[in-house]
Amino acid sequence: MRRALIAVAGVVALLLVVLLHQHHAEIVRWASGMQRDFQNGLEHSLRALKAGDGGAWAGLMGLCLGYGFVHAVGPGHGKFLIGAYGAARPTGLGRLAAATVAASLGQAVTAVLLVLGGVGLFSVTRQQLTNLAETTLTQLSFVSILLIGLWLILRGGRRAGRLIATAPVPQPAGHMGGNAHHLHGHGSSIGEGHGHRHDIDHLHRCGDCGHAHAPSPQAIAAATSRRELASVILAIAIRPCSGAILLLVLTWQMGILAAGIAGAFAMALGTACLTLLAAFIGTGLRRGAIAGLGGSVALRGVAAGFELVAGLIVVLLAAEALGLI
Repeated sequence: MRRALIAVAGVVALLLVVLLHQHHAEIVRWASGMQRDFQNGLEHSLRALKAGDGGAWAGLMGLCLGYGFVHAVGPGHGKFLIGAYGAARPTGLGRLAAATVAASLGQAVTAVLLVLGGVGLFSVTRQQLTNLAETTLTQLSFVSILLIGLWLILRGGRRAGRLIATAPVPQPAGHMGGNAHHLHGHGSSIGEGHGHRHDIDHLHRCGDCGHAHAPSPQAIAAATSRRELASVILAIAIRPCSGAILLLVLTWQMGILAAGIAGAFAMALGTACLTLLAAFIGTGLRRGAIAGLGGSVALRGVAAGFELVAGLIVVLLAAEALGLI
C-alpha cells in the first residue's frame, strides 16, 4: 500500500511538472499582474495603518503573504534548487520542507539586516539597497547555487563510477570451482574475517563501555545531509526579496518599521508556500521513480542518474543567470 501511494505521488509530481512547463508563460503573466495588484493594495494598507486603522494590520499581513506567493511564481532559482535537491538526494519531505521554510525566512532576515544596516547606519537610499540586493547578493546566491549543482554532479558521478567498477564480470567456465576450492582450503581465513568484522563493529559501539567510538554510517549520512541542507538554505537566504526591501524602507520612513518587519516575514512565508510545492515535486519524482526497486543495482543506478541530471539542471540555470552561457 505504501509503495502504491509513493508511486501515485510520483505520477502526480510528474503531471505537475508537465503542466507547469506547458503553461509557464501564462502562469508568469498572471503572477506579474497579481504582483502589481498586491503592490497597490500594500500602499493602501500602509496608509491606513499610518492613519491608525485598527484592522489594517491583518489586511497588511494578508497582502504580504499573497505578494510573497505570487512573487515566488516569477523568475527565481530558489524553488528550482529546492526541487532539484529533493529529486537528487534521499532527503525526507519533512526535513526538506523545514529547510524550505528556513531558507525563505532567511531571506526576510537578510532584508531586515540590510535595511537596518544600510539605512540606519550608512544612510543608504532605497535604490542603492535594491541595487545591492539585485547585483552583488544575487550574484553571490547564483555562485552558491552553481557550486551546489557541481557538488551534486560530482556525487552522482562518483556513485555511477562505483556501480560501473563493481559490476559483475562474466567468468570463464570452471572458475567458480577454483574459488570454492580456495575458500574450502582457507577455513581459518573465514574465521579471521569474522573476528575482523567484530572489531569493526566494536569501533561503532563498545558493548562494555556503552559509548560510540566512531560514527556509524547512518550518523555520517545524516551529518552530511544536514551540511548540504545548510548550504542550500544559505544559497537561497543570501538573496533578499526586493519587495521586502521596498516595504521595509517605506515603513521606516513612515515610522511604522515594526509593521514592515512583520510584513517581510509574512512575504517570506508566502514564498515558502510556493517553494514547498517544488519540494513536493522533487521528492515525489524521486520516490516514484525508485518505488519497488528495493536494494537492487537498478535503484542505485536510478539514484545516481537523478543526482547527475538534477545537478546538471542546477548548474545550467545558475550559469545562465551568471551570464556564463
